[in-house]
Amino acid sequence: LKEEAQKRRERIDEIKRKKLEELSSLVTRTRGSTMAAFPICSRGSALQPQTQASTMPPSTS
Repeated sequence: LKEEAQKRRERIDEIKRKKLEELSSLVTRTRGSTMAAFPICSRGSALQPQTQASTMPPSTS
């Protein structure tokens, strides 16, 4: 019985670790793409990209 519980716990830990690894890689990937999309954001003002995004489509069309 103890061995069963141990095996189950190990399997759960493994699944958690895999999920965490997937999440972290996903986060770094998305963070990299958002940084490339909004270089202004990394410089400081978080409001700038939003106003830029709302004013840019009409000016380009």
